[in-house]
Amino acid sequence: LGDARTRAGAYVEAAAAYRAARRLVDNDVVAEARLALKLARVQGWLDRYASVLRWLTKGLNILKGDPSAEAAHQRAELLAWYGRCCQDEGRHHKAIKWSTLAVAEAEAVGHKEALADALRFIDYAKMELGELEEPVNWVRALALFEELDNLPGQSGVLNMLGMFAYFRGEWDKALELYKRAQATVHRTGNAVMDAIYVSNIGEIALDQGRLDDAEQHFENASRVVRAARYRAGTAYVNINLARLAARQARYGDSLRIFEESIAESRDVGALEKLLEAQARKAECLMLSGEVPAALAVAEEGLALARGLG
Repeated sequence: LGDARTRAGAYVEAAAAYRAARRLVDNDVVAEARLALKLARVQGWLDRYASVLRWLTKGLNILKGDPSAEAAHQRAELLAWYGRCCQDEGRHHKAIKWSTLAVAEAEAVGHKEALADALRFIDYAKMELGELEEPVNWVRALALFEELDNLPGQSGVLNMLGMFAYFRGEWDKALELYKRAQATVHRTGNAVMDAIYVSNIGEIALDQGRLDDAEQHFENASRVVRAARYRAGTAYVNINLARLAARQARYGDSLRIFEESIAESRDVGALEKLLEAQARKAECLMLSGEVPAALAVAEEGLALARGLG
């Protein structure tokens, strides 16, 4: 029930189901660790990333001293998600460290799903660090997810490959990959991830100057992530809504929405989203003619960027 609610974007209700399931676990450390992972994943949508890491650490501690193959499989999943959470925080070097540990654990026990999860966040971190020349790990992860018929995993990697193409200026290719990700996630019924892909598609429309199309995409995405109470997703979509307002010369609205995104990102612990919001806010201030303020915000963003690598 918790899994179904998670797929549907009903994260509060999913967390309640997982907590109810924990009360039914009796001396089964693997089941307890698995539920700790599920709660960590749900908390990643609803709460601060620090609470996610606490649940993941709890799961790893539960498995200490258990030499069974089942425990090793669960440990690989927890390590992979630890790396993912570090990446969501914007701590790219830590993400690579934990994801690499997950790769080793997953390969040792033949856990293909955990291996694919870990591989995709190694390349994501490398892309953010400016070190990704070719998405070798993403290609390998996509093949693994296809072999497993894992649709959420496939859609996630396709979206990341779209991001890679977008940042290289290959917008037609990026759009094709985003739409493939969207078609795949539609088969799972996950409206929240679909909303993120919709926002990514809208970002290309915004950069191409198709403001009406971009606005429709962003507003549709915003309704879904807010309804799901997905805090980091709301902060992300707000960045694009604020950029759109700046392009429409609604600078007051833009700055207000940026402040909402900055506050949410800071509270959640999503430092990468916080950095992007600050950089885009500086752009808005520059466009509105507030040059000294733009420079101050840009310098603050640069300091954060150096701290994140």
